[in-house]
Amino acid sequence: MIRILYVFTIIALFASCKSNNCIKNEIDIIPFPNSITVGNGSLDLSKGIKLVGSTKYTSYFSSQLQNKEINTNGSVKIILRNAEDTNLLGEEGYHLQSNENEIVISAINETGLFYGFQTLLQLITDKCIPEVDITDKPAFQWRAYMLDEARYFHGKNTVKKLLDEMAYLKMNVFHWHLTDDAGWRIEIKKYPLLTEIGS
Repeated sequence: MIRILYVFTIIALFASCKSNNCIKNEIDIIPFPNSITVGNGSLDLSKGIKLVGSTKYTSYFSSQLQNKEINTNGSVKIILRNAEDTNLLGEEGYHLQSNENEIVISAINETGLFYGFQTLLQLITDKCIPEVDITDKPAFQWRAYMLDEARYFHGKNTVKKLLDEMAYLKMNVFHWHLTDDAGWRIEIKKYPLLTEIGS
């Protein structure tokens, strides 16, 4: 009996070593995709990732992954490629597939790749992402947020952080309210009186 328990313990240890220790969490994406299928597996990103494919957002993608403490000189491939079905995805849509070996994001243009990557960022939990197949495109062309700084200017860092959060949620129009009546809050060196008098 002791030998049998010993064998089962060894088998369990090997199974746990083979596992990537990813905990299966509920899918939490904002806005929720049009179509999503969740598989049983997951992908461990702790070995680091490697971006495959050319896009003007490559350095941005790398920095966002590094913010999540993921090595961008690793072995797990994130493949960025052009999609073939333009009718399905539209101008801002994307298709994201992940399995236990790689992640593939496809879109007809770089805007779609950008939004697909934002979904990928939302999927990452503890350096793991679930096995998924997602097809998505925005329901509305105009997805806006307004920052009212007519009375109190919050500064460059606050605005940049807000723009990052908007991108994360796939918002695409930034309204910047800077004036109330004669008040003016942002410095324009060509017109110094705007802030010297107008503010």
